[in-house]
Amino acid sequence: MSCSFNSTDCKGVIRTITNNTKIPITQKKTILVGMKLYQTHYNKFIINEAYSLKHNETCSHPKHDEYKSQSKNANKRSKNLNLEKIPKRLIPILNLDETAKICSLCRKKTDNDPDYNMLEEYTAPISKKKDDDNILTMENHTYSFRKDILYNGEELKQFESDYQEIISQLIITDEISLSNKIKKMSNILYKNQRILKQKTIYDSDEFNNMLETEDDVIQIKFDTQ
Repeated sequence: MSCSFNSTDCKGVIRTITNNTKIPITQKKTILVGMKLYQTHYNKFIINEAYSLKHNETCSHPKHDEYKSQSKNANKRSKNLNLEKIPKRLIPILNLDETAKICSLCRKKTDNDPDYNMLEEYTAPISKKKDDDNILTMENHTYSFRKDILYNGEELKQFESDYQEIISQLIITDEISLSNKIKKMSNILYKNQRILKQKTIYDSDEFNNMLETEDDVIQIKFDTQ
């Protein structure tokens, strides 16, 4: 096993170039899959070249300098241009290759530049679609689902239905307002089901006993007629 570069500076272990090796674009014709390189050559043609390209990467937008001079941070030297692959919709109007990269500033400026957005080939960006699947509206209530929500969609609908049924059967005394009773009951349910991980109680007597045990101010009677 020998290095593909037969020179006096061959040092270190031998590395084989595979399909998974990220060969810098400037070395595509020199470094080929299957070649064997000593570590010194691997560092030179792969690692160091990749670092150099990354460090010296520039925005390919034709009006980059103009946009930058108009920016509030024009006098500040940024180490990171936030380069991103050019959106396909901008390729025709900027006359750039699909592998070109532009900075976020130029991308935003382009969509507001009449030199570009008035062209026939221009395509406006598509706004992100609101994820209606994560929104549930029942009665006068709107629920926005979170990743850590206690119930899934069907369970939440069932819970809302059970909750409304319970509320309709409650006979509340005038000692404490309905809103305060609901707040107290909600806090108890949250603690028991969310924090203590207790199962939902559907039996009315057991449910009433649980509430009275937690807070004797809540006196609930269920209309069973």
